[in-house]
Amino acid sequence: MSKKILIVRSANEIVIKKLINYIIVTNENNIELYCLVQKNSVKLVKNIYPNIQCFIINEDNFNYNQFKKNKNLINEINENKYDEIYIPSSYLYLNNFNDIFNIANSINRINIFTFTADGNITRIKFNKLNLKLNLLFGEYIYFFILVFKIVFLSISYSLKMLLSLVLYIHRRVKYK
Repeated sequence: MSKKILIVRSANEIVIKKLINYIIVTNENNIELYCLVQKNSVKLVKNIYPNIQCFIINEDNFNYNQFKKNKNLINEINENKYDEIYIPSSYLYLNNFNDIFNIANSINRINIFTFTADGNITRIKFNKLNLKLNLLFGEYIYFFILVFKIVFLSISYSLKMLLSLVLYIHRRVKYK
């Protein structure tokens, strides 16, 4: 029985080629490949990979709120249960992938993996509450984390300077 693998086309062609090569090598061609692709990339994907079945999102980007309104597409995708879903990134990290994570989480599957530009593969499990919070407040969360880090570093630096001052005074008093 062949393994069903869905790739979300969320990266550039170089990363997609690297991912498909990895999938083919590790599964010895015993696979059925599917691709969730934006409408502006369909021709490119079909020209390079004619054997991959494409599911077309009618937007130029992956937007979860638009995706969940397209019941026909969701039903078409969920006719299969995928052994693996891959979410590739053109970068070494996956910032602002909340919509894509929510889309992948709504698809009938066994495992979800991320694939970064350097070929790093990570199996991920989703927490529905975290996904909803990130979808609603994702941009603000990154801002508050940044502010928290700046405040924490400022306090740490201030405490270090205060400790240095106390030690300096203690040494001066001790040696007088």
